[in-house]
Amino acid sequence: MAAYYAMDISFRSRGRLGDVEGNWKTLMPLWSSFRTRTKDFPHLEGLRLHLGAVIAARISTLLAQRGRPHVHHDSPQHDVAADFAVLAEYFQQLQRYSHEARGALSLFDLMEHYPKTWKGREVTIDPMEWESLTAGVLKGPYFLPIGPDTTPVQAVRFGVQFLKEWMEKEGVKYELLVNLEKVEEARKG
Repeated sequence: MAAYYAMDISFRSRGRLGDVEGNWKTLMPLWSSFRTRTKDFPHLEGLRLHLGAVIAARISTLLAQRGRPHVHHDSPQHDVAADFAVLAEYFQQLQRYSHEARGALSLFDLMEHYPKTWKGREVTIDPMEWESLTAGVLKGPYFLPIGPDTTPVQAVRFGVQFLKEWMEKEGVKYELLVNLEKVEEARKG
């Protein structure tokens, strides 16, 4: 998700929209496949659902932006009717996954069971400000609750923090291989 979002920023710097077909839509089968691994762990399933809602929101946003006149994108074809049909499908998924996510991993669950993750959320910056990313650095704030306005990189930041705390709480001895720091800094550490 973070890599695709960084690619979207690269496209935007060239006056183009992000790639829905070659990037974002390819995440959905992978996302779906994780259900077999998370279904027995309600809070992990909640995280998966929150991430699915963010992916669906990103796809919906990019498809909606295609409808604006004079917007360039890298879609192999630009069929407004087809885009609308896909937009409708992903918007419905966004609604469903958001609803299911709130049931599986609510704000109350985060406050009660994951105090480090809750405390680590950003509370002073406006979450609607456009995020500026430094090349190679994805570390930064995340905002709660996760919703359709959550950027994919914020969702990844939240997910990494949540997984660390979940593993600590459950006694899972595993070190996440996700690195949100600059590559040079990560090699030093």
